[in-house]
Amino acid sequence: MLPIARQTPAIPTSSNQWASIYVTFPDPTMTASVLTDEMLATLGLTRDALGSTIVIPTPEAEVAAGLGVAQSIVVGVAALQTLLTSAVFDRIQDPALASAAVRVSAARAHPYVVTVTLAGDAPVNATSINGPDELSVGTDSRDPATRIVDVDRAGPTSILRSDGSGVLIERGSSGSVVTVVRARPLAIPPVAQIVAPITAWCAACPDVWLVQAVLARAAGGHSWDIAVAAGMLGRLVDTSQPSTARRILEAMAAGAVDPTLETIRAPRQWMHRLATRELDTIADLAIAKADRLLDLLESISEDAQPPATRIGELFFGRDDLEGVRTLLAEVDRADDIDALLRFLDERATEWVRHLAAARVPQDERLRRVAGGNAWVWWSGLPANAFA
Repeated sequence: MLPIARQTPAIPTSSNQWASIYVTFPDPTMTASVLTDEMLATLGLTRDALGSTIVIPTPEAEVAAGLGVAQSIVVGVAALQTLLTSAVFDRIQDPALASAAVRVSAARAHPYVVTVTLAGDAPVNATSINGPDELSVGTDSRDPATRIVDVDRAGPTSILRSDGSGVLIERGSSGSVVTVVRARPLAIPPVAQIVAPITAWCAACPDVWLVQAVLARAAGGHSWDIAVAAGMLGRLVDTSQPSTARRILEAMAAGAVDPTLETIRAPRQWMHRLATRELDTIADLAIAKADRLLDLLESISEDAQPPATRIGELFFGRDDLEGVRTLLAEVDRADDIDALLRFLDERATEWVRHLAAARVPQDERLRRVAGGNAWVWWSGLPANAFA
């Protein structure tokens, strides 16, 4: 048995008090055990991630108080599954567990058997110091987020979400010891400042509306705005006018490049000149913006009458991403954003089918989107066009 920092638990005066009994170590620097750094690493933990520690008194404490007789645990995964439906589990009430979105319950009549439920949609992973052993750690067949642990057999066991948050459970001298584990800090790679000759490109562009829109977008000078402005120039030039098409053909016949085509080419050539760190920054920003649009779509989908400003934010935000996605594809860096946008577009296409025609944003930018691909959901076409 691993030595622990001892703390004598309070003894309940009746079985009905069991669910509210817990003891928190008063010194926040104390940890539940003296696990080595190597052992912690095996469990997917680091020492600085360990937080508040709680001792759950076992039924043995009740025995010492003359309040009952603890039953012997029958080990085995089948037995653990049986306990989930046949045993009485008392939820441990503790603010540290609540703030970590963790629910822990202890089997009243079986020493050192606990269940742990981690709230949220993230996958849950359980690792025991004694190695993989289905006889000591099981998954509740009714709830994949819940694990049942025979702490005595499993040894120190971590139950963690994908972000590293969760709990560490160990056997102590007076009960099971639960230590809250904090999420790993988010590792943010260095962000490059994105710079592009937007003004020079615009000076050579004959498309007045596009020049005004691009300069307005790039005015803030933020990296994402610069990337979006470049994507607009490379994708939203209006080539639908007969005069434009005639001018392009005449320039080609003369062996020259028309300014309209040069406007389309310039941002793509610029992408090939960017350093890896700059491309990484644009790709990471695109992923972050797509995540935000997914949240926005979920929010307005639940609103029977979402504000027009939020609908516009979704439509124009998606077109921002399309321009940047086009540039990333130019340098073979679009795989990640493509996958996320497919997920977004499947859901948005279904949602926009039910959007009243009067609520679909109408704008010169979206008209140009429709000119290039009328069937994308953010093109500004009436909803019945998707029927």
